[in-house]
Amino acid sequence: MGQPAEDPVPTLSHGHVTPTWPTKSSVAAAHPYYTGRNGPGSDPGCLLSSNATGPATRPCEMNGATMPRMATQRAADRAASARQGGDRVITSNRRANHEYFIEDTIEAGMVLTGSEIKAIRDGKATIGEAYVRIENGELWLVGANIAQFANGGYANHQPDRPRKLLAHKRQIESFRDQIERKGLTIVPLRLVLRDGRAKLVIGVARGKKLYDKRAVAAERQSRRDVEQALNSRG
Repeated sequence: MGQPAEDPVPTLSHGHVTPTWPTKSSVAAAHPYYTGRNGPGSDPGCLLSSNATGPATRPCEMNGATMPRMATQRAADRAASARQGGDRVITSNRRANHEYFIEDTIEAGMVLTGSEIKAIRDGKATIGEAYVRIENGELWLVGANIAQFANGGYANHQPDRPRKLLAHKRQIESFRDQIERKGLTIVPLRLVLRDGRAKLVIGVARGKKLYDKRAVAAERQSRRDVEQALNSRG
């Protein structure tokens, strides 16, 4: 009778042992809990345990880098969430355009809790009664209402709490200079989702006088009359 086949012996190379790694087929035969990265048969794969008695889990090898499977799944979930959010306007402050002349604008980030960003993605936010103040060199949004998230539980937020805004120091100093020198104010204009992140467009604004509002209304009506005349001719 022939001798049973022995396991391959590591080869020697310049005095060092070069291990012989098991192939995918041999691993699959030895471990019933083996599955590929994208399901059975995919390549390359990972050893995953479906219960406590299965083999120990090892990291996936992706492009030469080693990272845990859970981390790659979380990264994929974040990317999908960002794509789903896209760039869209959640709410606008129409009152600001009616009451103010906007002198300058910037787009600021927002410091939010988890339940707040989820509520914003659901479109449950208003900024019509809000304003922005500068305090200790920082921008704060006051008076905005972000409704509580339906499934927020005990970790839910206060809908009308002040929220910190993120902007460059030079932008904040420019706004402060215009406020102090010209007597202007800062108002929120639009709340948008950009790549899944909430951004607030704010502007330095000068209040309109009554005659300013009348002039704007007359100009708007004039444009409408011209458009109607052009459409009737066409």
